[in-house]
Amino acid sequence: MSHQHSVLRRILAASSACLLGGGTALFLAPAAAAEPATPVGYPAGASTTRYSGLAFDACTAPPLATIQAWSASPYRALGVYISGVNRTCSQPQLTASWVTSVSKLKWRLLPIYKGLQPPCGARPTDAKISTDPATARAQGVTAADDAVDAAKALGMQPGSAFYNDIENYPQTDTTCRAAVLNHLSSWTKEQHRRRLSETP
Repeated sequence: MSHQHSVLRRILAASSACLLGGGTALFLAPAAAAEPATPVGYPAGASTTRYSGLAFDACTAPPLATIQAWSASPYRALGVYISGVNRTCSQPQLTASWVTSVSKLKWRLLPIYKGLQPPCGARPTDAKISTDPATARAQGVTAADDAVDAAKALGMQPGSAFYNDIENYPQTDTTCRAAVLNHLSSWTKEQHRRRLSETP
């Protein structure tokens, strides 16, 4: 399996945890209930919310000429790392004008946020989610606001889904699981709050 497909599958799993609530995790760690209960409606043009097809991600957003060359492929969605304290990819191409140009080429953009990582996983040098529940939730709010602000600065469609790239961690570690779920629950609720409060 390619690195790109592996990463995208991990991203989608992380997204499911924050957008759908992570039901399995609720059963195994009830003290850290993921609860994105705020109702949210997404506009038809929002990036990634209504896309079905082949997609991949690139660590660094490629030049426009590369995107144009890829138009001959069956892929029509591209993951881009928009922000996050643990984002390591340089992004010289990722600007508002790049987003506009790529969107005009009929590509969907998947906004990926590489923020705080599980306290028991990822790279040792990564900034981690706190194991203190209140702190993990506060960190989730900060991360959500950072992601929304970064996407807005890039001119991405309002209401777009954001993919929180949470790296693999041992789910048998209940303290670690609780930290991740508290963080993602707070992330999701803040995303929904921002979506509702900023809707005209």
